[in-house]
Amino acid sequence: MSQRGLDQDGLIMREGSLSRVPDEFAPVVDAARRQITVAFGEQRLHSAYLYGSIPRGTAIPGVSDLDRMLALHQLLSELERHDLGFFVACLCTPLLGEDLAAHLPRYRPDSLLARETNGDLGLALARWRERAAQAATGTERKSLGRTAARRIVRTGFTLVMPRWYGWTSDLATSAQVFGDYYAGRAAQMRAAAATARTPTADPAVLRMLIDDLGPWLATEYTAHSRPEGTAPARQPLAPAQEPPVTTSDAPRPRPVTPRQAAQILAERDPVLARLRAGAGPPVFPKPTDTHFATLVRSVTYQQLAGAAARAIHGRLILALDGEVTPERLLATPAEVLRAAGLSARKAASLQDLATKVLDGTVVLDSRRLARESDEEIVARLSTVSGIGKWSAEIFLMFQLRRMDVWPTGISRCAGGSAWRGTSPRPPRSNSTSSASRTGLIAASSPGIAGELPSFTPAPSAPL
Repeated sequence: MSQRGLDQDGLIMREGSLSRVPDEFAPVVDAARRQITVAFGEQRLHSAYLYGSIPRGTAIPGVSDLDRMLALHQLLSELERHDLGFFVACLCTPLLGEDLAAHLPRYRPDSLLARETNGDLGLALARWRERAAQAATGTERKSLGRTAARRIVRTGFTLVMPRWYGWTSDLATSAQVFGDYYAGRAAQMRAAAATARTPTADPAVLRMLIDDLGPWLATEYTAHSRPEGTAPARQPLAPAQEPPVTTSDAPRPRPVTPRQAAQILAERDPVLARLRAGAGPPVFPKPTDTHFATLVRSVTYQQLAGAAARAIHGRLILALDGEVTPERLLATPAEVLRAAGLSARKAASLQDLATKVLDGTVVLDSRRLARESDEEIVARLSTVSGIGKWSAEIFLMFQLRRMDVWPTGISRCAGGSAWRGTSPRPPRSNSTSSASRTGLIAASSPGIAGELPSFTPAPSAPL
């Protein structure tokens, strides 16, 4: 495993392995395997996993315990698949049965993962304060302090994870990484990590965690854990009333069809010319959903495997009686959206989208969209919680069919340039963006060809 827990593609690697189990704990693991098999049997048990310090090889005899998770046949809902997906795929070590990770997506240490894993610290703080008020013994305060400290350290780490761009479950390392970005809170986070490993009954430590560091962290997390490409404290855009004034003197690229775009690129790049000659011109299905329905689908599908995403999206459409409009979505209670399988954050994102469409912050009228630049559309969409630059550019490419968009946040598009021979190595986002602004008027054509199978249900001809 790399120093920051990522593979060569920047994806989070599974952190544990049975080969890393310390010798002192091997008999315990063997006993757990036998007991699980006897207790549940092959008919009920799908698979079993270990997580925590033992499979990571950092367990301490007399301190560490054996953490296990079981997956039973026909008892894992689509919502559970989503909420537990990252946990199983990256933090759990297979012990028995088929590994569910093979059916789950891969994960990157980005702001979306941070928001999905630790975005509800504020709710936990309210519960901890109630427990603190009722704690009458040192043992109770120790238990609460350990729980709060572990959660706060992990939340502090995921706050800076997209900037550090890596993964670790080690509490001391997490506190150290956090301190590199928040020096003023570094000492408190180190104290939290120490409390997580060696709990104390000191009321002052508990107050520091739940009345000082915790509330500050929850506020900071909310401000910064937004999709990549969005500003943490962006001021709302005014509703569009008149066509925006364009300050750039550069002429907008002329409209082209995908076939024309492929021809333009083939004339400029010999590698793409060979690909086009061998595979023929690209054929893309026309959009069939409304702009709003397309964005709803995009948010719903985020961080989900295909089958789970389709199931949840289908239940959402049924919950809306097929009427995917801002008005209908806002009229649907949040609990109904959650029952369809949406996480709390995705339900909130869709409600935010509907609200901003109705108040004019997000413009989806086709005539107005035609007068707005790519940058203006991306800026408006990025004000919505759950929609960042990447999702907005996908909307420009697939839904609005704009042929001059190069999604700099998609590693497969950047890496695809290198694979095709047009770049010696995958370029950084800013270098790709610069290249797309210097004459690639048909940049979306290869980008769409590379991404279309992953984001639309209809098949497409290869490029």
